[in-house]
Amino acid sequence: MSALAAILLDPVAYRVGMVPIEADLREVIQDCCNRFGILLVVDEVVSYRVGFRGAHDIFGFEPDLVALGKMIGGGLPVGAVAGPASYMAVFDHTRGKPAVSHGGTFSANPLSMTAGLAALQSYTKDAVARLNQMGETLRSEIIEQLRRRELPAQVTGASSLFRLHLKTEVIRNYRTSFPSALQKAALAKVHLAISNELLWRALDSDERDRCPRSSRSAGGCRS
Repeated sequence: MSALAAILLDPVAYRVGMVPIEADLREVIQDCCNRFGILLVVDEVVSYRVGFRGAHDIFGFEPDLVALGKMIGGGLPVGAVAGPASYMAVFDHTRGKPAVSHGGTFSANPLSMTAGLAALQSYTKDAVARLNQMGETLRSEIIEQLRRRELPAQVTGASSLFRLHLKTEVIRNYRTSFPSALQKAALAKVHLAISNELLWRALDSDERDRCPRSSRSAGGCRS
């Protein structure tokens, strides 16, 4: 353990089935980091929206560094690393050459910064609560429809995050969430159907008349 510099984790990882990290594992990781002086880095690129102060606050982590992206850019390309001054000092260029050079194509991009500022100003506790309630409603409705139709599928996730699995086996980790070739092909069809439906709903009435639902699977819309 003395040779381990950091532990990087995502509390609601998509590739682990989008199942929230279990309490026992959270406690073990945090305890090991505290006991052996290991940096705890929490990846909140996706899960930041789980809570107003991020998923680490909801799950009780005390991270040394937090990686952020996506939503803090208001839809534009952005990435960020946050932490206390004692760790972020390695990037400090105000006293000469920093210990660690930090730069990139999108560093201080004015469009991303403007969009990100607007997004975060709208990111209030009430907005997060409303978003989370919408996610809970969506998962509950999907689960109910799957049950009514007796389909071998389930939904995992937390707050506003969700993921569909075409299997009934309990999802606990990467192995149990990994789809078979047949399930993967079926999921691709589901995702395509959802995308087509959303695009159709975005059309105005005239466009819908030229592109009825039936034509979308039959080869295109009328000109």
